[in-house]
Amino acid sequence: MRTTLFGLCFLLFVYKATSVSIVDTDNELVGNQEGAYYLIPASNGLSGAIGVATVGNDSSPQTSVVLDTLGNGLPVRFASFWIDSTISTGRLLNIRFVTSAPELEWWEVEEEFPIGWTVKLSKTAIMTMGRFRIEAVKDSYKFMYEHERTETGVTMAELGLVRTGVHYRLVAKNGDPFIFKIKKATGGNPRFKSIV
Repeated sequence: MRTTLFGLCFLLFVYKATSVSIVDTDNELVGNQEGAYYLIPASNGLSGAIGVATVGNDSSPQTSVVLDTLGNGLPVRFASFWIDSTISTGRLLNIRFVTSAPELEWWEVEEEFPIGWTVKLSKTAIMTMGRFRIEAVKDSYKFMYEHERTETGVTMAELGLVRTGVHYRLVAKNGDPFIFKIKKATGGNPRFKSIV
């Protein structure tokens, strides 16, 4: 028992020593369960940002997408199980849109043929440790998704973009990740928009 507890403490120490604080475009620390932030593309030749759209068999806007015409997009909030007031790389997260439609705001990943594992919006709040992580890419960031947990380890996948019609959909895949910067959202209460 003492050995197990020591091992756990050691792993936590190693994690804290190797994680890096995440900052927004103003070089300010990104808050844990507070604040709202836009995810602005830093690659892929896009000028838009993350939002939601009605895609495929959706009965309402519930698929995460990037569109050139979206402006700053919809703001998100990061929620980590850790008690720290800020977010660091490698930390398991829940992510949700900060919208006026709280019943459809939490990110989750669902398999959708033939696209693959697509980021959709959940109708229920997620109270677990989450399965998303943020990793640094030079002066920007990318998302990782914990695709599978088994006794032998964890399988991770990057979140990237797949073009379907006019939409760039956010999907869990490896290669060509969605690279973004985090911009603080200020002023006003964002409205939930249907983007067709």
